[in-house]
Amino acid sequence: MNNITKILGAGSMLVLSAAVNASNINVAGVVWDPDADASNPNQPETDFKAHTNYSQWFQSEGAENTFGSRISLDIDHLNNLVGTHLTGTGIFTSFNGVDDNNGSPNPETNPADFCPSCELTYAFGGIKVTAVSLGDNDGSGDASLGDAVNFTLDISQAWANLYADSSLNYGNNIPETTDAIDGTHFLGLGFDSISLTAFISGGGTNSSLAIFGALDAYLSTNGTGAAAGNFDTNTLINTNNGISDLFYTSSSQFVDNNDYTQSSADISGNSIPEPASLALLGLGLVGLGAVRRKAK
Repeated sequence: MNNITKILGAGSMLVLSAAVNASNINVAGVVWDPDADASNPNQPETDFKAHTNYSQWFQSEGAENTFGSRISLDIDHLNNLVGTHLTGTGIFTSFNGVDDNNGSPNPETNPADFCPSCELTYAFGGIKVTAVSLGDNDGSGDASLGDAVNFTLDISQAWANLYADSSLNYGNNIPETTDAIDGTHFLGLGFDSISLTAFISGGGTNSSLAIFGALDAYLSTNGTGAAAGNFDTNTLINTNNGISDLFYTSSSQFVDNNDYTQSSADISGNSIPEPASLALLGLGLVGLGAVRRKAK
């Protein structure tokens, strides 16, 4: 074996080793292990899972990153919601098994903080209410406990955006608007399918009625954002029998006469290393192949 072949073989194996052994990746300040299920004991069963806290409301505007006046819920006049758009903003509190607090959990995960010098926020909207009806279980003609609330939603213009922001200003004004969409655009998403199940519930200590809803949605990257290549995985079958990248699930209670609600949501799916890492892996394989051909 000549010196060129030796150098090529050593270099190829070095690149291959570096690509295979890569673990944590950093995209716009957000650090995570795309294969954490093999090395992180706190990693959930799915390859990728995150937790968020969010606020949501109804508004007339549906355009991307546009926030208007919030519309108060009127359970006795639910048709007032027809033509409005479900809109909201939130912040990630854990990302692929890692939280946003140093020292928790104990022992620490690796990395200890998924966004060491930033916050990861998001906004969504464009989910248009095209019809709403009440399932009058007791025949009273009025909204009462246990009545189903049937929403028809149009997601053809629905959107969601994630941002990594070093200013750490989310939460100064609840519900948030502009502080949720500043920083580096991390990921842009579109909605593939959505399901909302809702019913009339008790509103808490003030005895007001409320709408309790559970929302599930499948989303796919739209090719925008610094992490678009990391989440364009096409690994989930959505409810329309199509292929999606991420699954979003949440539940919340919207109290009568209130103009927003707060709750939490989970996002799951798959993530992959940076395209550069995959390119290095490919380069290593090509180099290794060349070495074998030269040896023959």
